[in-house]
Amino acid sequence: MKNIFYTFLLGIVVILLSSTQGWSLSQCTGEFDPDTWTNCEGTYIYWEDDKWKGDKYVGEFQDGSFNGHGAYYHLADNEWKGDKYIGEFRDNDFQGYGTYYQLSNNDWYGDKYVGEFENGSYSGQGTYYYLADNNWKGDKYVGEFVDDKATGYGTYFFLADNENKGDKYIGQFKDWVFDGEGTYYYSNGSVEKASIERVIFNTL
Repeated sequence: MKNIFYTFLLGIVVILLSSTQGWSLSQCTGEFDPDTWTNCEGTYIYWEDDKWKGDKYVGEFQDGSFNGHGAYYHLADNEWKGDKYIGEFRDNDFQGYGTYYQLSNNDWYGDKYVGEFENGSYSGQGTYYYLADNNWKGDKYVGEFVDDKATGYGTYFFLADNENKGDKYIGQFKDWVFDGEGTYYYSNGSVEKASIERVIFNTL
C-alpha cells in the first residue's frame, strides 16, 4: 500500500515539474529585434543618448515589447537612479500588479509600494510602506491610488516612533491628504468621526 502511495506522489511531482517547464518561455536570441523577440525572455538595455540611457529591463517580451513579468532597473543618471520595479508589464509600461522600490538618493530612499499599476503609475489598490529614515518611518497606507497618489478610500496606520504611534485613520484621501469623511482612531481608545483634512506625506 505504501509503495502505491509513494508512486502516486511521485507522479504528481513529475506532472507539476513538467507543467512548470512548459509554462517557461525560451530565451530571446541574438540582439534585440522587435520582429523576432516575441514569446521569449530577454534583457534590454537603453543605449540611446537620452535621460533613460543605461536603464535595463529583464523579463518577458511579446511582439518586441515588454509584456508579461519582468524587472526594470533605473540605472540612468536621472532623478530615479537606483529605483527598481518588479512585476507585470504591458506595452513597455508598468501595468498590472507589481512592487516599486524607491532606492534613488532622496528623502524617500527605502520606501516601497506594492499593488496595482496603470500606465506606469500607482493606480488601483495598493500598499505604501514608509521605510525611509525620516519622521514617517514605519507608517503604512493601504487603499486606493490614482496617478501615484493616495486618493480614494484607504487606511493610514501610524506606526512610526512619535506622538501619533498606534493611531489609525480610515476614510477618504486626496493627493496624500485626509480629505472628506473619515474616522480617526487614537491609540488610547478614543474615536473621532468627522471631516478631516490633514497632510500625510506627498511622495512626488
